[in-house]
Amino acid sequence: MGACHCWRNLGGNSHQLLACTCWLVMYFNENHLETREDLIRYFTRYLGMELSKVNSAFRLIRIETPTLVTSDKGVSGLRPNTALGAYVASRELLNTNIGSKLKLPLVLWEHGKVFVTQKRQTKEFYVLCYNVLFSKTTGAKYMPGIVRCCETMLRKKCGRVFKADEDETGISIFNHDTDLELVHIKERADFWGGKNIEIAFQLDTCAKVSLLHEFGKIRRAPALDKK
Repeated sequence: MGACHCWRNLGGNSHQLLACTCWLVMYFNENHLETREDLIRYFTRYLGMELSKVNSAFRLIRIETPTLVTSDKGVSGLRPNTALGAYVASRELLNTNIGSKLKLPLVLWEHGKVFVTQKRQTKEFYVLCYNVLFSKTTGAKYMPGIVRCCETMLRKKCGRVFKADEDETGISIFNHDTDLELVHIKERADFWGGKNIEIAFQLDTCAKVSLLHEFGKIRRAPALDKK
């Protein structure tokens, strides 16, 4: 896969960024894979607990959707995200005639590869994505709590983090010491049954940074938002 490019230059010196690029080669040994699995379990358990505090009706369901997708025009390609597959799965889960129907709110989650084309080059990323699906008429404000939850989880596992300013594309949280993006959170307006808050962890990056944090390669000071 080559070096990971999901970081942003916020003014750090070139030696630091070069070092980050070198150790973020997307090759995973057993330690990386075990860390990745640990993060999946931790993020899922913690997010489920936090959402249930706001609405006890939330249910988390793990799914797996195809990486090869077909557009409305019949063109096949590699998926750029997991949300559209989650929407297809949600129709089956919410409208099934077999057994009990599920109801919103619901979290459909999966981990796997997505493919993003930038400047005619397709790059491969391993993501952990939660689609938080809920009714359009709900009065609950889920977004602020979800952002705080993600910050708390990442501080524990990846060290100091900071939140980038929110814009039309959503909110990103970065590792403070490497400027690497760890998660992107945004509200999507394309869910057929209501609203969706998509939480997309850059799982390959999270695993690498978590290992550096665990072995003291990056600072363990209390996490503060970067100004």
